[in-house]
Amino acid sequence: MITDTIPLFPQGLICCNLGLDNDRLINLIERDLNYDLEGSAYYLTKESNLHEQEDYAWFTSSIQEQVQQVFDEVYEYVDVEPYITEMWGTVCEHGNFVHSHTHPNSFMSGVYYPEDADNAPIRFHNPLVKTLQPAVRFENLYNMNSFVLCPQRGTLLLFPSYLQHETKPWLADDVRRYSVAFNVFIRGTVGHDRLASVKLS
Repeated sequence: MITDTIPLFPQGLICCNLGLDNDRLINLIERDLNYDLEGSAYYLTKESNLHEQEDYAWFTSSIQEQVQQVFDEVYEYVDVEPYITEMWGTVCEHGNFVHSHTHPNSFMSGVYYPEDADNAPIRFHNPLVKTLQPAVRFENLYNMNSFVLCPQRGTLLLFPSYLQHETKPWLADDVRRYSVAFNVFIRGTVGHDRLASVKLS
């Protein structure tokens, strides 16, 4: 008889909703796009330091505040402070997609959607490799290999940087898919005792 099931060590995908000026953000992304990336599957902003630019300060402060709340209320971290190390905009047109990838040299990563992304959902992959994969009746937390989410306008996703993810090709002809991605690192003391702790600055 099964008495309990305990989902050990889950991977945290944190979903937030922010009431930001999405049209203002889209206009900034459009202004700052680099159209010279030949052979790219999507367009990127010219710079990956949007968090340091004055025009994006209103957006960055909201993201930073939400990240801090997740550190405090979800993970309950102490003695560390999160800060954004990179931030860039991405635009997909018909047929464009974001390949499967992780964000190395980062602690937490995130992506914000100023428009609905129903036409190109984001897919996260299970980082625990299974050597045997029997067929299943229904997917659940214990048997799934990937998880698909269709972000809506104003959605912010936060996740461990090692979590592999991708998007499906954008199918709409008349509208673009916009997103702003970023990486977060930490400063402070990491570790639980004086012999195994490290000071990060």
